[in-house]
Amino acid sequence: MLLMKSGLTVPLLLCSTLVNASGEEAPALDIIEIHGQQTEGLSPLDLPGSHTRINLSEAANSTLAIEDILNQQSGIQIRSIGGRGQFSYPSIRGASGKQLQILWDGIPLSTLNGMEGNLPSVGMSSLEAIDIYRGTAPVELAPTAIGGTINLRSRQHSNHNSEGNAYLAAGSFGYGAAGGWHASGSETWQIFTAADYMQAENDFSVSAANGSVDSDASSVKEKRENNAAEHTTAIFRADYQGFMQWKPSFLFQHLDKRQELAGLRNIKANQAYTAETTSNLSLLLDHQADKNQHTTMVLTLSETDETYDDQGDNIGLGRQKNIYSNTGILARLNQTYKYKKTDYLFTASIRSEDSDAEYRLKSDSTVRSDCLSGNDCPYSYTRNQYHLGTRITHQLTHATLLNTQLSYLQLSDRQNAVYGLTETENNESFISGDIGADIWILSHTTFGILFSSQVRPVTTQELFGDRGLTLGNPDLKAERSQGVDLTLSSFFTLGEWSLSGYYRTREDAISASADSRGVIRYDNFSSTRHTGAEVTIDLNITSSVSIKGNSGWHNQIITDHIRPAFIGNRVPNQRTWDHYYALQYMKNNWSSAIAYTRQAGGFYESTNLLAIPLRSQVNFWAGYTLTDLTFRFEANNLTNNRVSDFYHYPVPGRNFAFKTSYRW
Repeated sequence: MLLMKSGLTVPLLLCSTLVNASGEEAPALDIIEIHGQQTEGLSPLDLPGSHTRINLSEAANSTLAIEDILNQQSGIQIRSIGGRGQFSYPSIRGASGKQLQILWDGIPLSTLNGMEGNLPSVGMSSLEAIDIYRGTAPVELAPTAIGGTINLRSRQHSNHNSEGNAYLAAGSFGYGAAGGWHASGSETWQIFTAADYMQAENDFSVSAANGSVDSDASSVKEKRENNAAEHTTAIFRADYQGFMQWKPSFLFQHLDKRQELAGLRNIKANQAYTAETTSNLSLLLDHQADKNQHTTMVLTLSETDETYDDQGDNIGLGRQKNIYSNTGILARLNQTYKYKKTDYLFTASIRSEDSDAEYRLKSDSTVRSDCLSGNDCPYSYTRNQYHLGTRITHQLTHATLLNTQLSYLQLSDRQNAVYGLTETENNESFISGDIGADIWILSHTTFGILFSSQVRPVTTQELFGDRGLTLGNPDLKAERSQGVDLTLSSFFTLGEWSLSGYYRTREDAISASADSRGVIRYDNFSSTRHTGAEVTIDLNITSSVSIKGNSGWHNQIITDHIRPAFIGNRVPNQRTWDHYYALQYMKNNWSSAIAYTRQAGGFYESTNLLAIPLRSQVNFWAGYTLTDLTFRFEANNLTNNRVSDFYHYPVPGRNFAFKTSYRW
């Protein structure tokens, strides 16, 4: 089920539930008030703006990955490379990369020191929902996300029963997966654990002339080389409720992935790959002093290790095997107060990360010589982030809810003295905020408006340099964004719909350019303007038939650029039109659906000379449940449309999968 947020508030949900259950008009609005928002239970439905919570109960029986589910949502486009489990980069209303934040249960998966917005390998067994914030996000979650925030929410278990699920899946191009979850509880303990494993060879056929150096014959077909992906995910959570008002929780999250690097063309000898392992260990404390005061505290230790291995120099960045390590700590305190018709949230956090690089194929003497001569040099730097924020929610009238957020952010960066280099420091501070309102205009219809001003600080990667072939730029300015969001939504007996529009400008956008040696430097290249409109529907046509989907129009324009010829052109890699609609049938033990995706417009690069072709795909699935067993068959991309998100990069076509699940 999809819960849409377009100016929708908690009273609307309560009122709609009463109408649907009884068929009678809901009670007068003056008896329904909003108070005591809690951070852990905070929903996108609680904040002004165009936000969404995606319920994953239905998707749990599918072979869909996170990127597939996000690609079905309004305003979100996913750029993927080469098949299941390969690199996937989300874009929310024209914002991507470091302009987005990705979290798992409120714990950041994007590092402070410059990790790109590649979607994590979180398995579906562990997840209950995905929260999507387009533009602004809760002040306590993502103070630097100027483009949007994706928060992955794990399953919650709150009863004394023991329950769980296990599955096996297989499909085209060497796809296989297995996993499951188990939850149990008592009067004082709640335990949840989940694990997922997925692998895919992604050895689909490609035209030799299009993807190989071994043949020039367009009629020759060969399998894609060195394109496999392997993902492992695990989570363990223990909640204790025996300390009266205090509820401590222990949380461990682990992600491991290995992705082969195929490159644009097939090379038989290519063995390049990247590997990444992330582990988060968290202690959470929840304290409910009384009905008017609530406190949450989070302490997280994190570690991420990345390997880039191209010892055969097949990708084009030089022969190398580099290890990148990142260790961090996050301490966060959230305090909520309720006073009459106003809710107050105060949040304070400290986040510190140390990042280091190691070049395995070079001796220390060679590395030192390269560093002192100005050639590629492994980095070692530290970033400390201090954040203070507040949110005030006031029920002005029984039909009007006001909300404002304010953040103060201070950054302290240091490039450590290594291999003879001198220590370099940088300190900056920023203020950002937003203000909005939800207004009831009809019994089941709300109008929302949100004004925002946000800042995305320069990362240490961009500031000091990174990964061997990147130069730092100490003169970089932070990216800034100002926006207005308008929303209109309605609940009724058959379902819900929403209409949203946005206008956003982004200044001093940071982009990378390469010189003749392939050395990358970051600069404030451009400013952009983003406008668009989106409509979303979720309708129950009959008790067995439903339709849901969305359409969006987006106009992303370069308004200023270091190259004047680009001014007025469209921002690259952004579609103009995107549509997704699914017709679903559910009767007794059977369920099935057919879905259509259409994406049109857009260009691969800033010159706007290479247009992105039309993507038109049809997917189908059918499932059957027999007591505790569920069987599901999926046919994806039946139209065999092979439009690539990256120019000339081979992608799979028609593919199939089968999954069986057992629940206890």
